[in-house]
Amino acid sequence: MEKQLRNISNHSVMILKTLKRYREDAIKLCDLVLQVEDQVFPVHRSVLAACSQYFYAMFAGELKESSQSTVVLNDVKANILKQLLDFAYDGEIEIHSKNVEDILRLATQLQFIQVCDICCNFLEQQLDTMNCINIRNFATLYNCISFTSKIDIFMENNFKDVINSDEFKNLPFSVLKSLISSHKLNVVLEQDVYNAVIKWVKFDLNQRRNQFFALLNEVKLPLLSKKFIMQHIINEELIKSEMSCRDLLDEAKNYHLYPKMRAIFRSKRTIPRYSTVGLLFAIGGKETGEQITNKVECFSMFDNSWKSLTSLWSHRQQLGVCVLKSKIYAIAGSDGDNRLNSVEVFDWSTNSWNSSTPLQTCRSGVGVGALRGSIYALGGYDGHHCLSSVERFNPIDNKWHFIASMNFARSFPGVASLNDLIYVIGGNDGSTFLNTCECYDPHTDKWCTINPMNNGRAGVGCAVLDGCLYVAGGYDGIKRLNLVEKYDPNTDTWVCLSPMTSCRDGVSLASYGGYIFAIGGIDGPSYLNSVEYYDPLNDTWMPSQEMRTSRAACGVAVLSNKEL
Repeated sequence: MEKQLRNISNHSVMILKTLKRYREDAIKLCDLVLQVEDQVFPVHRSVLAACSQYFYAMFAGELKESSQSTVVLNDVKANILKQLLDFAYDGEIEIHSKNVEDILRLATQLQFIQVCDICCNFLEQQLDTMNCINIRNFATLYNCISFTSKIDIFMENNFKDVINSDEFKNLPFSVLKSLISSHKLNVVLEQDVYNAVIKWVKFDLNQRRNQFFALLNEVKLPLLSKKFIMQHIINEELIKSEMSCRDLLDEAKNYHLYPKMRAIFRSKRTIPRYSTVGLLFAIGGKETGEQITNKVECFSMFDNSWKSLTSLWSHRQQLGVCVLKSKIYAIAGSDGDNRLNSVEVFDWSTNSWNSSTPLQTCRSGVGVGALRGSIYALGGYDGHHCLSSVERFNPIDNKWHFIASMNFARSFPGVASLNDLIYVIGGNDGSTFLNTCECYDPHTDKWCTINPMNNGRAGVGCAVLDGCLYVAGGYDGIKRLNLVEKYDPNTDTWVCLSPMTSCRDGVSLASYGGYIFAIGGIDGPSYLNSVEYYDPLNDTWMPSQEMRTSRAACGVAVLSNKEL
């Protein structure tokens, strides 16, 4: 005989309603009376045990209450207990600002977990920057761990308003330290964090002085401006009076005094917060299906997401990109049919591209860099020859001018500016994949060679971090590469670093948020939308959020917060 399973969807509701009616009759099947103050509440042990770990432990164990017909509860408000007992039978409870504290207190005591969650959800809806600290202190008192974590995120996202609230002085030391140690702290400038620490300590200087160093240690003093350090920090008595604090100040001063040695000074205090690093842009390139794209998108480290922006007028791959006076320049490249000399300029304030003065020479695979208020376009391929010529854009007369040519013709080189010099790395001269490198001094209009890379290649990405050049990826004529090298201009030496997790020919590199980001490229069979970033402290590459568009030979740029 075939079995048949039937389900009555409201069966459990019907049972609870029946038990609630029995309870209201006060005599039918109730096996316990709770006595609070001068009131009594007939209940069913099994219902309470199902809703509360407190009552389950009371009834299921060997406590004397497990066999008593009446249990007296002390230090409990009868009207609040009644609401919890009603909830046990119908799953409904009314929470408002006048009763939420009492209900959460008793729900925590009696371990009505669902009611605790309802109270926390209500308080979460009331959160603002004026009350979040007091609500957090209250939630901590009742061990609402999940809710306090949500409040911490709220304070992290609204830090500047929170520190201006009257309640800021009541923020516990451990919470403040945790907040300001977070890379996700939402501030425009690091000086806001420093000012918050000084303000908090001076609310109660005698009690909090000993906690000052632990907080100052989380402030990124090296990333404060020289002017702010001179005007506000050097003469601060809290810092002058403690050697360990003076050491942190010395670290910040040395960071500014010796910019060529910043790799040595690298620490958690020299890595900027995500909210302060601006935006990373990926522009043009060739995407899956061999299609040359005009798509543009930008990445926010704070939001950990890519967002599409207005497209270029022209489809471009093998272009050069740089930033000048808060504008992004997309220069030359190829549209698939022609080598280009056209230039487009992006204005963030209007999310629009406009044309600019074209180069004198068409150049695909061009290297581009900005230095001292000018843009340099180096080498490339004009459709017939790899080029050694270089053009410089002067924004004053809005024209491109030829300057001294490189010592080698190069297409698809890496280019970056460092220490008032323009560096050009590797590339292809039409027959050879180069490991040669050279740099240009605008004061003398001369190129000089530096030590070569360990590996000849073209289609590399190049970026600067902490006074050193980083070169990654490319193609050596045989295979696509994941190789990474770093050049130290102080010693004129190259060292090999941990390779990227993917081989990337036509990769674009950018220094962003204290890391080196490798964007897109082609690994052989596939055009990549993947992104990874390098942490020099650990010599490791880690994955980042993928782009919306797969792209190789694109251009990248970073606009700082000040430029947005």
